[in-house]
Amino acid sequence: MMAQAGPAGWQTDALWLRQAEFIPDAPTGAAAPASASISTPSSLRVSLPDSWQARAQPRPGSGLYRLHWQLPATASADGTWALWSARMPTHHRIRINGQLVSDTLATADGMRPRVEPLAPRTWPAELLRPGLNTVEIEARYGLQAGLGPLQIGPQPAVQATALRHRRLHTDVPRLLNTVVAGACVFMLLLWAGQRDERALGWFGLFGLMLMVRNAAIVDPDAHAPAAWGTWLYLGGIAIVTALGGFAHSVAPRPWRRYPALLTLAAAGCVLHALLHQGDPAAADAARMQGYVALIPVQLMALWFIGSHVRSLPRAQALALILSLLATFIAGQHDREHHQGRQALETTYWLPWVAPWLVLAYGAILARRVGVALRDVRVLNRELEQRVAERTARLAEADAAKARFLAVASHDLRQPLVGIGLMIGLLREQPGTPTQQRLLGRIADSLSAMEALLRSLLDLSRLDSGPRRVRLQTVDLRPLLDALVEQERPAADSRQLRLRWRVPAGARVHSDALLLEQIARNLLANALRYTARGGVLLTVRRRGAHWRLAVWDTGAGIAPERQSEVFDDFVQLAPADAGGPREGLGLGLSIVRRAADLLRSPVRLRSVPGRGSVFWIDLPAAEDRPA
Repeated sequence: MMAQAGPAGWQTDALWLRQAEFIPDAPTGAAAPASASISTPSSLRVSLPDSWQARAQPRPGSGLYRLHWQLPATASADGTWALWSARMPTHHRIRINGQLVSDTLATADGMRPRVEPLAPRTWPAELLRPGLNTVEIEARYGLQAGLGPLQIGPQPAVQATALRHRRLHTDVPRLLNTVVAGACVFMLLLWAGQRDERALGWFGLFGLMLMVRNAAIVDPDAHAPAAWGTWLYLGGIAIVTALGGFAHSVAPRPWRRYPALLTLAAAGCVLHALLHQGDPAAADAARMQGYVALIPVQLMALWFIGSHVRSLPRAQALALILSLLATFIAGQHDREHHQGRQALETTYWLPWVAPWLVLAYGAILARRVGVALRDVRVLNRELEQRVAERTARLAEADAAKARFLAVASHDLRQPLVGIGLMIGLLREQPGTPTQQRLLGRIADSLSAMEALLRSLLDLSRLDSGPRRVRLQTVDLRPLLDALVEQERPAADSRQLRLRWRVPAGARVHSDALLLEQIARNLLANALRYTARGGVLLTVRRRGAHWRLAVWDTGAGIAPERQSEVFDDFVQLAPADAGGPREGLGLGLSIVRRAADLLRSPVRLRSVPGRGSVFWIDLPAAEDRPA
């Protein structure tokens, strides 16, 4: 029970105390003087680590450990000393030679008193004396009870030992669980985008809760907050529930009543534990009973998952099932360890084992993602090839259509010219008024047909292939004056006012033929869809551009339909206004095509019931370099 320091006294390396005197049920504050006898009638001589479970000591309980060691008479008293053990009671009172150096005996804690690796307890070297020295550890225990070998020595040496132990047994598993928790968050993000992947969502939730629970276990040197044990228990129930949800979602032939059974078992365990919250010992026992009651549903979950892994590659199936079994065994081990039924030196296994389960499923997920990405690339290539083939066929069909329209419209214009001449000759011949009216209607129909063919011919020219734009200086006034005179008969026949305002010197840098097509079709469109009022053509300066605009007082166009008016064969205003349909609805589509070639888009503003305005901005000729 005694150890002796080396010749250097206080500056020696730390020493380990492995023999102790144990006094069961020692009263609080019962500290024997340093010169007391090594043993008392009620004391026991024990070797460290000492486990109450191994020697059938009743638990919970309290007791006093007394340890002695020798220091040489030549030692000098200076510096700071410390003591540490990998298995120290969390609720203790420590005295060195009768002087108190640490007291957590009455500290409030949300969990039962237990045995954990704690931070070194320090004291000034003046408390030590040459010869016999005594350390007394008065402890209060729960289901875990005992004491590990005690290291005593200069603070730097003891601190280094405690730090190495903490890094290996606390920091490393916490870091491992934190990193794997990030992978679980990634799974949940994938599930959020693919809600039909229920297995992915359940497993991500299961893994995240399990990793957080492992990483958030109370710090060994800190006392657990209030109700910490209850929250850990509820987290454990949620983890088992998420595992059951995952197993049921991947089962080839899921049992339909399993979700109800799982929910009923989890709710029953939670309710049973909450009913015993008033008594800490009863609450702890109820939680342990709940964990045992959940074992059958966990075994069923393992059976479902085992049925699922048959469809996986052998290596992945083996890794998943082994990691699942290891996690299940680790969970049962940790339950026994929490009950104090394992050896005192044993640590919790789940923080080390559970991350490998998530990594095993992550490997399966990575394989699925890789296969999916490969399939997507293959499908994309096939789709691109089909789109290219379809686009080529559409281009060929469009070109054939344009060629047909060009040939047909050109060939049809020849007989129409002949018919027009014959109608003119017939109208010069004497006849009855009825015959003259019929000839007038025939002439009007012929004029409408010629207008339609002209539109088709214009459209075919724009669609038949790349057209070279011949940019030049175009004087707008004579061009627009001629167009207005051509459209005036149409305005007069509808009793509409046709006005225009074109300033002298309005010259633009554009293609004369395309510009003439744009202006003519805008004027014709405005006259065709205006029942009352008039049409105004204006040219105004806008910075470096001349704006050509056509205003009308027609029925207007609803905002949601304004994007349609430039499409082929679309007629909105006449049908909306109840008037007759005229033409093919190609005027504005010709305008759009011609404007695209000029790289000057046509704009539209319209108010239903008040009219519309179409305009195009053209670069001023005087601003272009010579």
